[in-house]
Amino acid sequence: MIKKHILLILCLGYLILSNQSSFVFAEQVSPPGMGFGVCHWPGTFGMAKSDSTVNWFYWGGGGEDWINIEPQRGVYTFAPMDKQYDDYFKKKPNTYYWLDIMTGMPSTVPDWAKQDSSLGYIELSSSGRASTFPIWNKEYQKVFEALLTKTSEHVYSSSFKYKDKLKAVIMMSGGGFGEMIVYSGCPDGANCKKYLAAGYTDDIYYDAFVNWLAPLYIRLFPDYPIVLQLGGGIYGNGVGRKIAKALVEKYGSRMYIKWNGWNRKYAQEPTNTDKYYHETLRLVSDKARVGLEPGYAWAIPDSTTDEMRQSIYDSLMKTLEDVPVSYFCLQDKYYQILTDKQLNELSLRMRGLHSVYPTFPPLPTVTPTLTVTPTQIPANPDVDNDGKITMLDYFYVVFAKTGGVLSSRMNADINKDSQINDLDLSLIRTAIKK
Repeated sequence: MIKKHILLILCLGYLILSNQSSFVFAEQVSPPGMGFGVCHWPGTFGMAKSDSTVNWFYWGGGGEDWINIEPQRGVYTFAPMDKQYDDYFKKKPNTYYWLDIMTGMPSTVPDWAKQDSSLGYIELSSSGRASTFPIWNKEYQKVFEALLTKTSEHVYSSSFKYKDKLKAVIMMSGGGFGEMIVYSGCPDGANCKKYLAAGYTDDIYYDAFVNWLAPLYIRLFPDYPIVLQLGGGIYGNGVGRKIAKALVEKYGSRMYIKWNGWNRKYAQEPTNTDKYYHETLRLVSDKARVGLEPGYAWAIPDSTTDEMRQSIYDSLMKTLEDVPVSYFCLQDKYYQILTDKQLNELSLRMRGLHSVYPTFPPLPTVTPTLTVTPTQIPANPDVDNDGKITMLDYFYVVFAKTGGVLSSRMNADINKDSQINDLDLSLIRTAIKK
């Protein structure tokens, strides 16, 4: 029965592919369905509670910190990073990760880099939690390019065991915590003065980002999407949107555009900045994958009431309806506060499996008119033309574009773990070969 379901899915996919010239494709390439994850610190209480919902994560520090990779200038070691992955994937073998080489916090930067004045190190917070380097500084560019090159060589080496677990690479974008520069109280704010003293202008920042930083990541990690974590220049948000649009225009679906929201009250009331970047996500979602990380987790009280918990959940669901996100992650505090049922509902929403919240744009129904044999199934049905054959090609294109019923998802969940992921895709590929 399972093999019949597989063949039905693949045959429908072939019909779609063979009739592309007359088929109207969706305008957006970023519908929900690409995953639900943990932002920072996987393996903590929240993720242990939510094994059945989480399918990707990224770290906010640890083995991927610059200080652990290059403790002495020009001396590189990836043993701490590899051990971190070993320990993690022994416990969570069915999840995936984004690579996040951290250079944007004082604790992640080696002392030799802080002390070399030619690199332009800037500490951004009095608490010592945020720092950066000017990405337009030529000496810093040399050091960072060497660090990223060594990282790429390691990831692509035969000794690295987790290449297939890697799903995206996050850019260190010249602002605190590795995100883009945030508004800095210009012209009189302390951080504004630090950036200006380092030679900042919107044009210089834009040029370094679009013509050096992003191309560096694209070149060194050719098999993976590159994640831009949105923010503004020191004068406001305009340069952030400008950079996002430029990179998406240049690289298309190689870019993942992500907004780390900083909402006022738990996750309930979008600020004007949130609204600005929600609109930015909508503007680029026709060419790139877009996603969200709700912020201000620390503002959620430990003693959350049922009413507050429901309000937080409702606001998250509302945001997912308003913004066409492909991926979505929560910091650990959200996993501690929300109920198992709420987390499961959010997870289903992000995987495109929920019957209440529509997850695909309205599309015309394709009526099969041909009988397709297994030998006619294309070997490389890369329908979204992103250079990869992913479950999205099978699930989104086959089901959504044929007007398929979402409950039929179990036909694609080959290993019956309630997740449609790369393991299912691998089994489908095996069926194709047979």
